[in-house]
Amino acid sequence: MKALLSSIVLVALLFTGCSKPAKPALPVAVTFREAALQKSKVAQIHSNSNESLKIVVVCVGKDGAAKKSSELLLEPKGLLQIGHMEGWPFLTGEKVVVKSAGFADLSVDVP
Repeated sequence: MKALLSSIVLVALLFTGCSKPAKPALPVAVTFREAALQKSKVAQIHSNSNESLKIVVVCVGKDGAAKKSSELLLEPKGLLQIGHMEGWPFLTGEKVVVKSAGFADLSVDVP
């Protein structure tokens, strides 16, 4: 009987998975503003952290393919602005994905 119960528990664990704990939310916010010299958007990445964050920013096109990515350092409570002046003209319908080790990815639609 113990063997049967142990087998049932083992099978249940295999089917339900021993999932890893969810990663914490990335302590950043992404907003957008209109670009001054071009009909595109500028991404504003705001840090809500008291520590520097090494982030990877990815622009995902309307087709779902990554168009561009870059690793950046976001200072504590800092602000990074990325737009056409940096070679990143964000367009409506694209996505900005921000990644950092130990945190869940943040994906934001360009309005």
